[in-house]
Amino acid sequence: MRIELVKGVNLNIIPSKQFKTTRIFISFIKNIESKKELAERALLANYLEMCSQNYPTQIDIARKLSQMYGASFGSSVDRRGNYQLVNFSIDYIEGKYLVGNEDLLSEVIEFLKEIIFNPLKVGENKNFDEETFTRQKNNTITYLNSIKEDKQAYATAKLRKLYFDNEIQQVPSFGESEDVEKLTISDLMDAYQKMLNTDRVEIMISGDVNTDEVVNKFSVLPFKARNISRASMSYTQEIKQEIVTQIDEEPLSQSKFDMAFRLPVVYRGDLHYAALVFNSLFGGSALSLLFTVVREKMSMAYYANSNFDPFRQLLVVQTGISYTNKDKVQELILEQLERLRKGDFEDELLEQNKNNLISSYISRLDSQTSALLRAQSAALTGINVTVEEWLDNLQSVTKDDVMKVAKMVELQATYMLGTN
Repeated sequence: MRIELVKGVNLNIIPSKQFKTTRIFISFIKNIESKKELAERALLANYLEMCSQNYPTQIDIARKLSQMYGASFGSSVDRRGNYQLVNFSIDYIEGKYLVGNEDLLSEVIEFLKEIIFNPLKVGENKNFDEETFTRQKNNTITYLNSIKEDKQAYATAKLRKLYFDNEIQQVPSFGESEDVEKLTISDLMDAYQKMLNTDRVEIMISGDVNTDEVVNKFSVLPFKARNISRASMSYTQEIKQEIVTQIDEEPLSQSKFDMAFRLPVVYRGDLHYAALVFNSLFGGSALSLLFTVVREKMSMAYYANSNFDPFRQLLVVQTGISYTNKDKVQELILEQLERLRKGDFEDELLEQNKNNLISSYISRLDSQTSALLRAQSAALTGINVTVEEWLDNLQSVTKDDVMKVAKMVELQATYMLGTN
């Protein structure tokens, strides 16, 4: 059930008796217009998670969560195409599993209200607390700089810069350290007011809840009506006329070789399910050609996989290889793509991959977080697909469908990190 609390703020209720907890997401959603915005909002999420007027320290927040029978709370940032999501999540035990059937919903909502609407401010000007701001800023910078030590993540980040024409898309959802470095308390205060008053808001709640009670209790959150951006969530770009390549030399025991392909299939579009099966066959599973041929049969990679982002129409292949095998590995990967284009794979392999995807999907039905994320995607896209529809759509994918998707794949960029 989806209810508009005020214009631009929606409450999505997913009643379920399957879980012993109730889980809540509150997502602030914005079409990002600059790299600075990504950094501001990521740092803002960290600041709001750590303190408020009535809970000025992490210890105070931890104590409050403990009083709510060990409720779990956190913030995060996420990206869906052109949109960035700032998420606040909390889960707590259902009242019927507590002594006296104590219902925590009102207390939990008051806690979220405190965190989101009453952040820690000090001084005559009521600015964010400088000590907390500086600590969270330094923590964020340290984390962003640490990505360089994760060579697989670092290689993917470098590939993203080669592939995307738009500088905002080149940057991860939590920004870059050089942008965080420049942020001031004033920047964060401005970002907070914009987020609170102009972002689209999607509230998701899953658990054994009463719909009328949930609507009534969430209505206490003092959201103001706001106009919602109609900008497309999906990011698209024109095909590059030449493949962009880059090699960075660094002594590694295992070189990283990544490839970026353009795959113009949109989320829940006509070929969405065929693209899921294609990716599984190509490199998205242990039954894929990249795994069974490039890694296992030819022993040319320590790992080889692919993943597809339909919100940015981007297919990425990641491999760990010996530096001297780079050209041979690229040739092998493209050979597997060509096999899929020509339909040079057994019907049995197609069915195995479809069954693997179906089994994975069914297993996620037992996850409360997955249920919320499915509902969130439906809210963001306006496309609601039932379990039965998803299974039918996936099962109906044919070899011809996979071949059609494979023929749409175009190599755009490659990145190599390592040394001979």
